[in-house]
Formats: sequence, structure tokens, C-alpha cells
Amino acid sequence: MKQPDTIAIPLKVQRVGQRTKTATLSFPRHSRILDAFVGNFRQPSLAIAVAVLLLVLGWAIKPSLFTRFDPIQGDAAERLAAPSARHLFGTDQLGRDVLSRMIYGAGESVRAALLAIAIALVVGSLLGLIAGLSGSVVDSIIMRVVDILLSIPALLLSIVVVTALGFGTTKVAIAVGISGIGEFARVMRSSVLSIASRKYIESSYGLGLGHAHVAFTHVLPNALSAVLALASISFGNVILQIASLSFLGYGNPLPAPEWGSIIADGRNYLVSGWWLIVLPGLVVIAVVLSANRLGHAWND
Repeated sequence: MKQPDTIAIPLKVQRVGQRTKTATLSFPRHSRILDAFVGNFRQPSLAIAVAVLLLVLGWAIKPSLFTRFDPIQGDAAERLAAPSARHLFGTDQLGRDVLSRMIYGAGESVRAALLAIAIALVVGSLLGLIAGLSGSVVDSIIMRVVDILLSIPALLLSIVVVTALGFGTTKVAIAVGISGIGEFARVMRSSVLSIASRKYIESSYGLGLGHAHVAFTHVLPNALSAVLALASISFGNVILQIASLSFLGYGNPLPAPEWGSIIADGRNYLVSGWWLIVLPGLVVIAVVLSANRLGHAWND
């Protein structure tokens, strides 16, 4: 027998005369969503994207498992060695293995990206929730601030914020997170407005449930799917923004391995050491495209 597409959970029962009123909360079965997502793995592009991201995640968690070279100390006898079986990505001007520096730099880049997305998601979701449920003046004020944030290019806003905060990867992540608040707030507000007009929300108010209870128990959980989808899609773009700011010199100072600074460090050797820019750049591009592919698959 076919299962229903949704699950209904009673919220509260109230007797009115001879009749009984019941408010229910309905949501899609997670198994259907998961089945649809898993079904997408038949597509080779998605399987490759997942493999790339799992590899980078492994780099971030335990880099020593993937390389035997020190990312800081180099061998002067192997300066600017071209890619080979010993050094797959070659070596830099100080004889350091480039692939090792990319592997050890993955942890910093992934942690920074997760911090940036967490800041944008939490702050943006709260602002969108308040705006969507408050209405009138509060909604207008919040959305005007959001409009201002969205009117400024994300990279430019990040540069302004990180200049005020100071240099370093953590501060770069905070700056990137602040630049993304507006987008998350707008998506959350739109989702909240759609959910707030549904009958079970109106029934919750009619049964005497408080505004805060309804907001955090019934509205927010159902509205989160939209911002979580945005977070998954944004991960690749956040990685690119953080790498761009590190390339411009706003990240951790050398010799700390960081993807953007590794590429920036090799720009003076484009002719004699093309691999210093091309191969790390290809890694960043692969991660960004893989994250975008996975995000769109989850969103679908």
C-alpha cells in the first residue's frame, strides 16, 4: 500500500460545544526527500562531486594521512621542481611540496567556510524570522538594512569588514559571513511569510499558543529547509571568497598554508613555475564546482 506523502501530527485538541477541534502539523516524509537525493547519484557528475568533497574533507580532518612532506619546511635542493611522481604538484621557490601545502591548507579553508556560513545562516535566519512575523515597521526597518547589504558587492563588503576587524583567516570568515547575512535573511523572510499564512499556523494562534512558541516550534523548523538549501549552494562561493581574500593578503600571514595565499605566493613564478598557480587553482575550482553541484542536487 502506498504511503502518504506527508505525516500529520496533532498539536492540540480543544472541545467547542459538541465538536472537537484538532490542529495538526504536516510535513513531507524525509524518506521521500532522501530517496530523491540518493537517486541523483546515478548521475556521474554528482558522484564525482561527492568524491572530490570527501577527499577535501579527509584532507581537512587528517592531512598527515595524505602526504609525508612538511608543508612549512622545504628542501633547497628541490626548489621549483616541476610536477613528478615524487611531487605531484611540484615544489615552490623554497622547495616545499605544493600538494602538501594544499592538503594542510584545506583544514583552514573548510573551517573558515563553515564559520562564515554559520554566521550568515544564524543571523540571517533570525532577522528573516523576526521580519516575517512582525510585519509593518519592524519588517520595513529590517528589510531596508538587508537591501543595503545586498546592494554592496559581497567581496567589497567583505574587504571593508575585514579591514575594520584586522587580518587573519578567522576574521576573513567573519567578514564573509556578514556579507552573506542579507541573502539568508531575505530567503528566510520569504519562507516565513509563506508558512505563516497556512491554516495550521492560524489554528495554533487560535488555540492560544504564544507567538514565540509558534515561531520557534512551528514556523522556524518548516522554514529552515529553504535556508539550508541556500547554505549548501553557498558553500562553494564562500570557499572562493575566502580564497580571494587570502590571495589579496587578508588571510593568515605566510608561511601558513592557505589556498588563496599559496596561489598568491606563486604569481611571481608564472613562467618558471606555472604549476604554483595552475594546479592549486584547479583544486579550488574543482571544490567550488563540486560544492555547487552537490548543493543544487540537494535543493532539487
